[in-house]
Amino acid sequence: HLLALVFLTLLPLVILLVITVRVDVQRSFEVAERSSVALAEATATSVARFLRDVEVALTEITRRPEVLEMDSEPCGSFLRDLTDILPHFANLFVARTDAEIVCSALPPAGAAFEAVSDRDWFGSTLEAGRLTIGAPQIGRITGRWVTVFAVPVRGTEGETLGVLGASLDLIRFQDFLVAGRAADGSTLTIDDMNGVVVARSLDPDAWVGRALPTSGLPDEVLSLPQGATRAAGAEGVDRVWGFASIPGAPWRAWAGIPVEQVYRPVRDAAIRKTILVFLALLMLGGTALVLHRRIRGPLDTLMAQARRVGRGSTEPLTEEGPREVAELARQFNDHVVIGVDRS
Repeated sequence: HLLALVFLTLLPLVILLVITVRVDVQRSFEVAERSSVALAEATATSVARFLRDVEVALTEITRRPEVLEMDSEPCGSFLRDLTDILPHFANLFVARTDAEIVCSALPPAGAAFEAVSDRDWFGSTLEAGRLTIGAPQIGRITGRWVTVFAVPVRGTEGETLGVLGASLDLIRFQDFLVAGRAADGSTLTIDDMNGVVVARSLDPDAWVGRALPTSGLPDEVLSLPQGATRAAGAEGVDRVWGFASIPGAPWRAWAGIPVEQVYRPVRDAAIRKTILVFLALLMLGGTALVLHRRIRGPLDTLMAQARRVGRGSTEPLTEEGPREVAELARQFNDHVVIGVDRS
């Protein structure tokens, strides 16, 4: 009965512990989802602001006479002077509407500049007449992973003279990405709508230009402007991902928090609560053991003496132990055992 009492006492505590841990896990994941989405949104907002500043700067550059005249020497000299002002860009260049490069801040990789007619950003800029952003690619002039920001160059009459391109150095772009944002094991990633990495806070040299496993998420998730999901990242680490589309660019910002980081506080709290339940078990078990010994000893003595009376002994039972056991022995002596002296 004492063991049953201990079990029934501890059972609600164990059930409460299990329920509490499950609730803590659910709340931790909800907090992680909100945090990852907030981090992704903050990154998206910051990148969108950067893109607006770039568009303004490039538009102003297209209005300079050095660019409008489409003269190779003064245009190239002017663009070279701008590279110190725009450190994120590996190169600045101008191409005519026939796709031939007129001038560049960097010299050609070979004997002459190659035409850019095959580059996606060139045709898109001429067609859209506004800023366009190219896919990540190895630049022919820079030899680095870049994405080209391109704006049309318009003459005084509004006619399109060519395209001004700015090659964003994607490796250097990481510094802008992680500054003041990635912390506590979080990973920040920017990819295009095909899942190709534009920027990444973790191991960018290995992943820029490659497709991440997260690009295989269901379409119903990726079609949302923002949201949260759970998936293994590029390193196979299970993470809670928040994502947000970047206004003005065909990009998404991702922020991943390791699931291990989500579980850690829950696990620590569960360990503390389990220790408390174990201590309660020790206290209740110890109390039950003491009571068991206090009751069982006198009962064993009472049973042994009663058996002797059953075999004809007239020796009175020992009236010791807990009150109930002593009273039972007394009643037995008064009614069964003959000659008990109460004086």
